[in-house]
Amino acid sequence: MIGLGFIVAKFGIYLRAITGASPGSSPLADELVGVFLVVTGSAMIAIAWARFQTIQSQLRQGIYLPRRRAEEVLAGVLVAVGAVLAIYLILTS
Repeated sequence: MIGLGFIVAKFGIYLRAITGASPGSSPLADELVGVFLVVTGSAMIAIAWARFQTIQSQLRQGIYLPRRRAEEVLAGVLVAVGAVLAIYLILTS
């Protein structure tokens, strides 16, 4: 996710440098989408790390309690990110 955000933000800059303009998109839109993806990727890493620590602690204590809430929220976020990217691609093509 972080890599994709970097590519979205930098590819727009690259296109403008090569061609002088990026058809259908603005530098601000490219950067906002890129930053959003980088922040989303960073949040996913933080959530995964916290979840790992919690599960590891529970396993050591022998009281593992499976929960699906984090996975459900993360799946929802990823679906929303995919929808935003699809809309962005439609609007900038």
